[in-house]
Amino acid sequence: MPSRGPFVNEIRRRAHFRKATDFSLGNRFGTDDVLPCEAPARNRDFSDMPPAFIEIGKLDAFRNEAVAYALGIMKAHVPCELHVIGGVAHIFDTFPMPITDRAFEYCSYVISQP
Repeated sequence: MPSRGPFVNEIRRRAHFRKATDFSLGNRFGTDDVLPCEAPARNRDFSDMPPAFIEIGKLDAFRNEAVAYALGIMKAHVPCELHVIGGVAHIFDTFPMPITDRAFEYCSYVISQP
């Protein structure tokens, strides 16, 4: 029998995503009343965007949206660096872990470049 793990994990991810968007957007979720800065992956034109550094945990409820946002920026030929960090969830960078230190060091390096 095939594993149901990835399927169950995707259902959980979607449930967490929905809770998070309900919390932040309320009844505006899925409507045209959501501002581009609240749902950046919805943008259609990324050509005026500044260069971006996007770092997201693989277990983050917003992972797919962050990746879609990064791809939109890249398709517009705007410099974008995307990092999907395995094994961590949303706000991983607030916990004292070796991966947090490495991610912070690399992000600091990138944003300090001219």
